[in-house]
Amino acid sequence: VQLTLSAQSLKNTSRMRLGAADPYAVVSYTGGKFDRQEIGRTETLENTLNPMWTTILFVDIDPAVYMPFRVSIFDDNVNRQQHTLMAEATFEMTSVCQSPGNTQTQETLIGNGNITVNVEKSIQGSSRGKLVFQMRGLNVKNVESGVWGLGRSDPFYEISKKNADHEKGIVRWSPVYRSEKIDNNLNPFFNEHMMSLEELCYCDLDWPLRISIFDWERSGKHKLIGQIDTTVNELSSRVSKNGNADRENAFEMYKEGSDTRRGLIVVLKAEVKLD
Repeated sequence: VQLTLSAQSLKNTSRMRLGAADPYAVVSYTGGKFDRQEIGRTETLENTLNPMWTTILFVDIDPAVYMPFRVSIFDDNVNRQQHTLMAEATFEMTSVCQSPGNTQTQETLIGNGNITVNVEKSIQGSSRGKLVFQMRGLNVKNVESGVWGLGRSDPFYEISKKNADHEKGIVRWSPVYRSEKIDNNLNPFFNEHMMSLEELCYCDLDWPLRISIFDWERSGKHKLIGQIDTTVNELSSRVSKNGNADRENAFEMYKEGSDTRRGLIVVLKAEVKLD
């Protein structure tokens, strides 16, 4: 299965007056023959008390086996020799799998806030391999006024995949990739990236994906500029054919509930490499 993590309303352990903590999570077994063995850890997210990590942890499970595990969240402060424990909670793998939406939220045993764990079947399609992709924004709406109204947005984008429990009416978009930010640019070129189809879309090229462009904020409260819903197959069919500003094949970007276009997303590359 694939295990993803988020947390809400964590206690701020940063010593910076105007900053928040830089949290990362470590997941470890508790009890049994794997007691204290680390399952994996997430990336560090800067300056946030409500992290949604993109790291996916892969876990082999047996529903007949009791598999308790602990999620520990630390503040990754490079100026301290030992990272500060911010929060901790315990879960059991089968219990999470049987919860609505395969998702469970626990109050932290240490610190403040909640920790949320989501578990999904890792392979739900037949296309094993990788996707090499590159995006750019075009005429992205400026949502950053800055000093004297001269500021420009600092865009980055996220790719999320849809997880749904239709019986319970639960829909969850789980971020699986987060790009670098481009400072002061309304027509940003983002770096090329490659990731496995298992991580990106459960090996199903028609699995629903969402690409969202945000304006980066130092406070960690990034502003959504606009988004599109798509699939790997559609991305492949919309690759630019007329240079890096191909408006004909580009996606129009909107905010939910609004008919006002917020810019374009141009697919510069979307190459599926099957195993």
